[in-house]
Amino acid sequence: GFNFNHNLDDLMKIYEEDKILHSALSALFEQLKNASLLGSLIDPLEVIKDSGLSWNEILKNVKLIQNEEASNRESVFAYTDVLKALSLLGGQYHLVATNPPYLVKNKQSKKLVQYCSKYYDAGSADLATVFFKRYRNFLCIGGAHAVVTPLNWLFIKSYEDLRRDIAFNERVRM
Repeated sequence: GFNFNHNLDDLMKIYEEDKILHSALSALFEQLKNASLLGSLIDPLEVIKDSGLSWNEILKNVKLIQNEEASNRESVFAYTDVLKALSLLGGQYHLVATNPPYLVKNKQSKKLVQYCSKYYDAGSADLATVFFKRYRNFLCIGGAHAVVTPLNWLFIKSYEDLRRDIAFNERVRM
């Protein structure tokens, strides 16, 4: 994860009067603290979707926090990494090609299971299905997702919700 606890509480006081912005930035930073566990499962657009804030507004304010920290060299580097990570994780792409990790739910950490259930419930049977759901959010309109999937997705009951979701929301080519 990112280590930006340097003066985060002090810096976040800047946004205390703007409860919506404060809440959105706090939620983003909390997820980024778990980046080593969550990696590209973090979807910053999903985190802020109910806030009414634009993505550009969020990035602008992270940049302002970085500027406030200009005197702390370590913190400036951390916020540079945060900006880069948020830009990549919030990006839209024409093609996403992947071979996601396969890890069944009962072998995942408690924190990972909780996160996946909250944000990717229909795909939370195993980590690969969660990644499958996440990568769809990376796609721009008309984008394509190429993924290596296990054969058992086609017939095992625990993947029924995922198959239904794909059947109603995707165009599949094999």
